[in-house]
Amino acid sequence: MAVMLAIEDKQIEIYGAGRGPMVLLNTFQGEGEEVFAEAKRLTPADFTLVSVGGIRWEEELSPWPAQSAFPGQKPFAGAANEYISRLEERIIPGVFRALSSIPFPMFLAGYS
Repeated sequence: MAVMLAIEDKQIEIYGAGRGPMVLLNTFQGEGEEVFAEAKRLTPADFTLVSVGGIRWEEELSPWPAQSAFPGQKPFAGAANEYISRLEERIIPGVFRALSSIPFPMFLAGYS
């Protein structure tokens, strides 16, 4: 069972309830449950998975502005610095407030 949060414009799903290390997974939407289930199938180790859904990859995961790699798609906005600041200053502290303990170490995973 996941803890669900809305922080900023992101849909946050927390699996593992703060035990073990924390993996923060950037997703488009809804992949957290499948990723957590598969990882638990592969390892008995305790860990916390925080799925951050609603990522706009052409904006938030591109480090600099660039033309789209795909015809008809938006160009890359180069807003990765702003997104990482939102993660550090608002999203991660919001996740910590929802947990009974602070998982450590923390890993960042996802697209790009």
